[in-house]
Amino acid sequence: MRALVLLSWLLSSSFALAQTYGSTYGGSSYTQNSYEQTRNYPLSSYTEAEESLCLTCNHCQIPAATINASFPLLLLNFDAERKSVREVQLKWKWLSDSPPSKAMLHFMSPEGKSFQEIMTWKGNVPKEYFHQNDFLSSSWYQLELVDDGGKSHFSRIREVPGKSAVILMELFPNPAKDHVSIVLSGIKEGGYLIRISDISGKQVFMERRAMSSGTPQVIHSLNGLTGGCYLVELRGVEGVFRKKLILHR
Repeated sequence: MRALVLLSWLLSSSFALAQTYGSTYGGSSYTQNSYEQTRNYPLSSYTEAEESLCLTCNHCQIPAATINASFPLLLLNFDAERKSVREVQLKWKWLSDSPPSKAMLHFMSPEGKSFQEIMTWKGNVPKEYFHQNDFLSSSWYQLELVDDGGKSHFSRIREVPGKSAVILMELFPNPAKDHVSIVLSGIKEGGYLIRISDISGKQVFMERRAMSSGTPQVIHSLNGLTGGCYLVELRGVEGVFRKKLILHR
């Protein structure tokens, strides 16, 4: 008899407890299916650790005050682009509840064997920087962001072509007959050695001239040359540039 009374009391207490739990957390008791539904909610609203503690149903109706999530620092992108013969633009973006505490820009020149730190920001980290870079061949950049906890986040390494990629050498007319004009665009003013050679490498013309960006230099002494292919070479402060010239006779 005592056993029956005890069993009846346990059953009634369990039923009352279930009703209290259901009315407190959304009107129904917790099931595995209802918990799985909560996992469809984006983690931007709460962390995975907090999610694992959520045992409610009815779309996780938990008071907002109990959620204390913080989004970790995430480096979204880092881009490097040559804008002129002397300047490279660097841009980056991050995602975080708080900005990086520190940022370092690393650079490796064409002759370098390792990265060197060329710029450091402590607090108030920008999202753009222009670097003076007039190397003739490729160089490399990498960004390092440091979060509030002291953890470093590195970007992918970006290769930037040398200034020769943005300096344009033009010959006109080409094919030519008795004269040709040479134009270099994107250079700073300076002296250049103009050299013309045939396909065997024999030099047929050489002269030093002052050149500036976009200003044609006319070569008139082509009458004595036979028809065929020639190589026009310019050597100066911005490097060495070559282009094929065809003469028609």
